[in-house]
Amino acid sequence: MAEPAALPLRGLVARASGSRMMRFLLVGGINTGVTFLLFLALARLMPAPAAYTVTYVLGIALSYALNSLFVFRTEMSVGTALRFPFVYVAQYLYGLAVVWLLTAWLHLPNEPAILVVIVTSIPLTFVLSRVALRAA
Repeated sequence: MAEPAALPLRGLVARASGSRMMRFLLVGGINTGVTFLLFLALARLMPAPAAYTVTYVLGIALSYALNSLFVFRTEMSVGTALRFPFVYVAQYLYGLAVVWLLTAWLHLPNEPAILVVIVTSIPLTFVLSRVALRAA
């Protein structure tokens, strides 16, 4: 039998694992790992820029499928598939602007600047993904 103190923790873990944000973070980790390994494999067969491009496009496709089916539990459609890549365009432009602001204007070193981008872009990407995956 479980210790009484462990019961609230177990309930918290169960609720968190069922939340969209936790599923979103899990999908992001899976997508990162898969695309990393795919890049390494493809880079043995083709020039690195070509491998990166193929991997990036396949990573968006994998992210679309996993976010549709697992995170937001929506049906995949042509409309949402066409909208979804704009999430990554917006994420890129946001990150570029924040890096520029933090490094050029505030003279922050590169390392903390990119960490700020990563941490602050997660909620943005979550919201944009949710919007993009809504049925038209």
